[in-house]
Amino acid sequence: MPAQGSPGDITFSTFIDSDSTLAAEADFPADAPAGSGKPGPRVRVNLAYAGSPNTDLTKLRNMVHEIGHTLGYRHTNWQGNEPVSAYGANLIPGTPSTDPASVMNGGTAGVSWAGFSTYDNVATRTLYPGTCLAANMSGHYQVQPYVTCTWSANPTGGTPPYLYSWMGTALTSSRTFLYSNPGSDFVMRLVVVDAIGRRDSVSQSVRVYQYGPPCA
Repeated sequence: MPAQGSPGDITFSTFIDSDSTLAAEADFPADAPAGSGKPGPRVRVNLAYAGSPNTDLTKLRNMVHEIGHTLGYRHTNWQGNEPVSAYGANLIPGTPSTDPASVMNGGTAGVSWAGFSTYDNVATRTLYPGTCLAANMSGHYQVQPYVTCTWSANPTGGTPPYLYSWMGTALTSSRTFLYSNPGSDFVMRLVVVDAIGRRDSVSQSVRVYQYGPPCA
């Protein structure tokens, strides 16, 4: 069951384990007080971890991974690696049985943080409908120099109505954006804010190529 109790206090602490390949560990919601609906109460970091690389980005990913466990997520790649155990192993509707990009894959302590995978987001929106805001954008990946093209925002989750900031502009209610490019490659950026102030952002690299279609 997903954790729903509030406040959802989680204690972060350190320990020393003889297994130097273990970066961190976390409790599941089942370890919270019975009937509380709260997340797992602890995340613990192993000071004896000796894996490499051990950078800011790998540490960030490991913390996101462990917090995922406190919310009830098991390892995405559990099949063939772990027993079902008392916590079950339930495939979340809309997600595949394997996802190499998932932050919840086990045995990935040396992998750098690169954001949530598409199916990580699907899993969260499925288990926590209406709570997680996702800023989605459709538009163009290649344009001719100085041509004006249109991008559209397609947010999901959160609490509508939404406001939009395109390329650092002031918030507006318009979910479409017309942009004349500067003649060189650029990154289209969108920030979405929902009715109670939750924010999410998305960006898209756009190539400027004079021999291609005006807006591809």
